Parts: sequence; structure tokens; C-alpha cells
Amino acid sequence: MSHRHLVCLLLIIVALTGRAIEAPPDPGADDAQFFPLRGPVQSVTKEIVVPREGAEAEHLLRERWTFDKQGYLTEDAEFFPGGDGNLSGIRQKSTYLNLYDNGQLGRREITRVAQDGGAETVEIVYTYNQLGRLMEEYRRTQPPGGEPRAEAVSYVYDEAGHLTETRVAAIDLGVKVLRALLRCRYAVDGAVREEIDGRSGRMTRRAWLHADGKVKQEFSYRIGSAKEEVAEKTYYRYNDAGNLERIAVTREGRWTRLVHYADYTIDAHGNWTQRTQYVVTEKDGKETLTPYQTVYREITYYDG
Repeated sequence: MSHRHLVCLLLIIVALTGRAIEAPPDPGADDAQFFPLRGPVQSVTKEIVVPREGAEAEHLLRERWTFDKQGYLTEDAEFFPGGDGNLSGIRQKSTYLNLYDNGQLGRREITRVAQDGGAETVEIVYTYNQLGRLMEEYRRTQPPGGEPRAEAVSYVYDEAGHLTETRVAAIDLGVKVLRALLRCRYAVDGAVREEIDGRSGRMTRRAWLHADGKVKQEFSYRIGSAKEEVAEKTYYRYNDAGNLERIAVTREGRWTRLVHYADYTIDAHGNWTQRTQYVVTEKDGKETLTPYQTVYREITYYDG
């Protein structure tokens, strides 16, 4: 599935995670650009390794993505550690059938099988317009031993091609019932983007400040009946090479999370293949960096 097309939808159904470090991008780009990756990427294999004091490092998770020459996903898989400590066993695997019309992606058919807790199968069909923008999504989920579920998602764009509205509807006996509505707003200069979750009983808003093509600040708001309050602020800092260096999260003016990224290894295409994440603690005005985990990425390219 194209992450770039579905970030608005993801913010409806999942909380912000460590991976969501950039403001939701505009739809229309290929999957490989979302990560982001440079060059004609064929595949990426990511592995997370956590140091253990007095013991061997623990290998937590391995993920693998494969792309076609147009930059769209053809397969992604997530593996769990096996009982012997080695990475084995597929937790989830998705295969993508990308159908092109004169070089433009027009339709995607995805089959996803999740093995965690039973083999749940998800079939998804995406339909794009002539500009390559995602317009409709149909999803059918078959849980193990349960009744199938179906839902439809529709997308609305402004004249500039920005995603402005996402509607999620459950399908029950052929009738669509609206379950979620997410609206997106943009400043005239494009420097600020806001998303408002308009579900009944839960009004929240996120806003992003951009500079030099990167997100520098993110704000989460609680929208009450009397006034709008800032619930959380997140600040992003980058190194001279443009790679993420620090994430700082504050609530009510206090730091709640401070994460530092360093020790990057960069390949010939400018993509990082190794990055260490540190937890930052402060005492008497001095910072201490404690290694938390190292991420390794093995990247292959179509140009060899």
C-alpha cells in the first residue's frame, strides 16, 4: 500500500509512532520516496538490534520491502524472532499487484496475510485517477473463523492536489455507514498543514511547521467546548546531511521524551544503512546518551 496516499487515514486509526517523523506528504509520489529513499531502490531489509548489558545484543525485528522499477511496492514482510533467538517466522506479508495505464499507476490489488494469532487475510483494491491520485479504496478482511468485514475509503483533493478529506465507511449489507472523517487544511504558503479528526466525541488537531523541506515542529491539540489547548509539542532537528538527529517531545512545558540519532553510515546513493538511537537524560545541566537500539538497512538497487 502506498504510505504517502494513506497517512491521513493512518492518523485516524493509529497513534503517532517513532516512524511518523515527517508531516504527511502530498499524495502522488511513489512508495520509495516515502521512506525516503534515493536512487533506483529494488529492496530494503531493516533489522533492529538492541544492546543488552552483559549479554549478546537482541535482534528484535526484521522487515523487508521490495519495489518495482517505478518505485512502487511489490511485497513487504515483517518477521518475528524465533525461539532460538534468530529472526524467523513471518508475522505479516503483503503482495502488491500494480496495474499501469500508459506508465501511470491506475489500480492496485493487495493481499495481506497476518500470521500473528491466526491467519487473517486482507484484500485491498485501490483506484487512482488520471493524475495518479488515490481516489477510492475497498478493503475486505477475513478473520480466522469469523465473519468477513468490508469498508470503503474515499479521498478528496483541492486544486493544488493536496488531500483535504478522508472518509471511512463500513459496508453492512451493501449499505455504507460513515465511521470516520478526517479533514486537512493548508496555509497559502504551504508552510503549515493541519489535520482535524472530526469523529463525534473526539475532536483533535495536528499542525506542522516546515523549513527547508523538513518538518521542524509538530503540535497536537485538544479541541474543547471552551478553548483549544496544546496537548503536546514535538521538535525535530537534523544534521548537516539532512538526516534526523533529535526528537524532543514536551507536554505542559515539560520534556517527556528526548531521543537522539547518530552514528549514521551512508551508502553511495546517499541512503543510510546504519543508525543508532540514544535515550537522552539530563542531570546538572549535562546530557548523557545511552544507546537504545541500532537499526541496520540492507539496500539493493536496480543499477547494481
